Amino acid sequence: MKNFIKAISGHKALCVCIVLTIAATVLELVTSVRLENYNFDYRGLGIVWTCIAAWAVCVEEKEKKSESVQA
Repeated sequence: MKNFIKAISGHKALCVCIVLTIAATVLELVTSVRLENYNFDYRGLGIVWTCIAAWAVCVEEKEKKSESVQA
């Protein structure tokens, strides 16, 4: 279980999540352009990108802590 938590909270998982979110954002934009009565969900995607930014800060702090412990 501990290895699973490390795997889903690490740098690689963050990069995969960012790529998937970029793809979802592009698809959402294309859908909003193609359909006339479809409104782009700014609030929902803003919340997702805010959470990803917070996750990135946590991963960076975790890496800095591990570097300072090793030094």
